[in-house]
Amino acid sequence: MPEVTSGGSRRTVASLNTMLIPGEQVLFRTRLHWAVFLMPGLVLVAGLWFGGRLVPIVLGAVLAALAYATYSRSVYMLTDRRVLARTGLLRMRVVDLPYEQVRSVVRQQGVLGTALGYGTVVLLKTDGAVQRLGGVAKAPELMWRIENQLAAARRRNPGTQEH
Repeated sequence: MPEVTSGGSRRTVASLNTMLIPGEQVLFRTRLHWAVFLMPGLVLVAGLWFGGRLVPIVLGAVLAALAYATYSRSVYMLTDRRVLARTGLLRMRVVDLPYEQVRSVVRQQGVLGTALGYGTVVLLKTDGAVQRLGGVAKAPELMWRIENQLAAARRRNPGTQEH
């Protein structure tokens, strides 16, 4: 059985598990990075720092609650057949992308993302469209694993090649 890294709440993972095809194996799972809490935390600390102002404290608390709800309901999953993702709270987004539809994969990380270990994984699709998976914890590992699965898919189906 392949190693599966945990990530995502049980409910979110369960909702993606219902999308699995019989016999499909989950190879890797990760979630949004905890950095989603940085901005709400800064707003909350600023409110406390500047004399306990009510508006920034309430705003920081609301932003933190929204960040937590988004964080706990988001998951990125890699199977032996495709990339699955569920992100968002108010604007939920589900990605279901078979490897045959992926031409290549790119990782984008800024200085903070590199230091903290998160980034955006960009999937370039065979039809020219772009699928972005943002705020991914363990982005380098996710990209590496997707590249390995793309190579394996191309070995199984030699007619599917990178353009």
